[in-house]
Amino acid sequence: MSTIARTHLPKSRRRRAVLLTALAAVLGLLLGACGGSATSAGGGVGNTLIIGMTASDIPVLDTGLAQGQGYEGLRFVANQLYDGLTRFDLTHGDQIPAIVPDLATSWQPNADLTSWTFHLRPNVTFHDGTPWNADAAIFNLQRYTDKTSPNFYQELNAQGGLSVQGIKNYSKIDDLTLRINTNGPWSYLPTDLATVYFGSPTAIKAEGNQGFAEKPVGTGPFKFESVQRGQRLVMDRNENYWNGAPKVDKVILRPIPDPTARVAALRSGEVNWIEVPPPDSVPALKAAGFNVLTNSYSHVWPWVLDTTKKPFDDVRVRQALNYAIDRDTLSKSILNGTGRPALQYAPVGDAGYDKSLDTYSYDPAKAKQLLAAAGYLPWGVYLAFPNAKVAPPVTEVEARGAADTLNRAARGENVCAYVMRNKRLMVRRRLTRFVGHAAATCGCGALPAVLRLSRTRAERRRWSRCFFGA
Repeated sequence: MSTIARTHLPKSRRRRAVLLTALAAVLGLLLGACGGSATSAGGGVGNTLIIGMTASDIPVLDTGLAQGQGYEGLRFVANQLYDGLTRFDLTHGDQIPAIVPDLATSWQPNADLTSWTFHLRPNVTFHDGTPWNADAAIFNLQRYTDKTSPNFYQELNAQGGLSVQGIKNYSKIDDLTLRINTNGPWSYLPTDLATVYFGSPTAIKAEGNQGFAEKPVGTGPFKFESVQRGQRLVMDRNENYWNGAPKVDKVILRPIPDPTARVAALRSGEVNWIEVPPPDSVPALKAAGFNVLTNSYSHVWPWVLDTTKKPFDDVRVRQALNYAIDRDTLSKSILNGTGRPALQYAPVGDAGYDKSLDTYSYDPAKAKQLLAAAGYLPWGVYLAFPNAKVAPPVTEVEARGAADTLNRAARGENVCAYVMRNKRLMVRRRLTRFVGHAAATCGCGALPAVLRLSRTRAERRRWSRCFFGA
C-alpha cells in the first residue's frame, strides 16, 4: 500500500481526486478478504491531503497501539509518524511488496535463524532531535517485551506485541549494531519487524507511557501537529526526513466509518481520498470521473467454522459449502470487480500464494453429493447471515451473494438461505435454544453468521420460527 509520504499532489484543489478501495483480492463464504492499494492523485486546500478513513475514531498515536483501529491505524498513522527496522516496499504497484531496509540498513541471521544482527541507519534523528541508535532501539523493545524493565508498557505489549512474542532477548553490539535472539528459528522475523515502530525515548520519558500518545514523536515522514478525538488528526511534513521530504505539506485524517457518508464526503469535496466505498457505488464514481484504484492485498477475512459441533464436524459438510459458493459471480457482479475469489487461505497478493494449492471451484453438483453423503439432503439446509447493521459492507454483499449461490446450488432441494434484517438481538438471545448449531464467525468482528443444517421437519419449523418469525 503506497505511503502518503510519497504521494504527489498539485497545489490547486481538485475535487475529482482519488478513491482508494480497500476491497482486495479475495472473497468467498468460507474465505473472504478486504484490503487495497493506491497512489493518490488528488489534492486538498493548498498542498493538503484529506483522507476519509474507515476507522470509527482516530487511532491511538503511540507506535504499535495504532492498530487498535485495525490496519488503517498502521498504514495511515504509524507508517507516517514512525519507522521500523524494516518496511514493505510499496513503490511498485504491480509487485508483491518485498521487505526492504528502513531504520536498519541490513541484517544477517545465524545458521539456524535464532540470532539476527541488525546494522542501524546512521544520521537519523527523531522529530525532537533525539538520535536514532542502538540505545533507542533497545529502549523501545523493552517497552514492547521486557516485563522486568521500567520502560515496559503492558498496553503496548498486549496490542502491538504479537510481532515480537518470539524474541528471547536483545543487546547492543555498538551504537549502530543491534542483536536480536529468538526462542527458536524465525525465518520471517524481518517481515514481522515491519510493524514494530520506534518512538523517541526522550519524548516517552518526558510524557510517560500514557501521555506519549497525546504528543507522539517518531522518525517518520510526517510529524504530529494536533488531534481531535473522533474528528481529525493533522500531520505536517517532516522536512528533514532521512528518506526525503514528502511532497505534501500536510495530511488530515478524518474517521468516517459509514461507507455512504465517505462517498458523500468525497463527492462534496470534503475529502480527497477515501477507502472501501460500497461496491455498488464504484461504477457511478468511475463514470463521474473519480480515479478508482485497487490492488491485491495480503489479508483475508475468513469464515471460521466451529468443527467441534455438528454439522461442521463432518469434513464433507465443510467441503460442500465451499463447492456451493460461486465466487466468480460474487467478485464480478456483486463486488463490481473489487474482489478476487479465494480458493485457499493465502491470497494472490501474498508472497506465500501457490496456485497449485487452489482447492475449490464452483461445483454445485459436487456440493449436493457431499451433503447427501453426510446425511443432510434431502432434509434441508438453513443459513442466516448478518446485515449491514452488524457487519461491514463487504460482509453484507458477500452474505447476500452466498445466500443466492447456495440457493441456486441446491435448486430442487430443501435449502433456504437468508440475510438477517434487524434480527441480531434475537439471534444473540436465542442461539442457545438449539443444540448442535454452529456459528461461522467473520474475521472482521461482525456478529457471527449462523448456519444450521436441519435433519427433520420439526427442526426446520423451530429454526424458522426462531430466526424468521415464521
